[in-house]
Amino acid sequence: MSESQSRYSIVERLTSQKIGLIDNENKIDEDIEELKNEVDAKKIKLENYQDEADEDIQREVKKRELEIEDYKNTLKFRISQKAAKVIAVTKKIEQIDQALKTIQKISETAPSPQEQA
Repeated sequence: MSESQSRYSIVERLTSQKIGLIDNENKIDEDIEELKNEVDAKKIKLENYQDEADEDIQREVKKRELEIEDYKNTLKFRISQKAAKVIAVTKKIEQIDQALKTIQKISETAPSPQEQA
């Protein structure tokens, strides 16, 4: 019986080692598969990040373009305001010059206060 138990022990030990080796091999395969899945997930996350970054950049570019357009419109408006003000000021200056000429003519033709006395 002892020889039978010895063979049984050897078979049990070898079977146990074989199962351990198969488990280790399966564990390696599982680890590899898990790492592949993590790599794929990280690639997807990177692509999403790049897409979001591109969208953020596009939004910021559009915002800045609109800001530039707004400043251009303000500039055009101010230039047109200046032109209108120049015309108004020029007319007022012409009116003042005309008034001064009229006063000068009156002064030239009117008798001076000393002449009136």
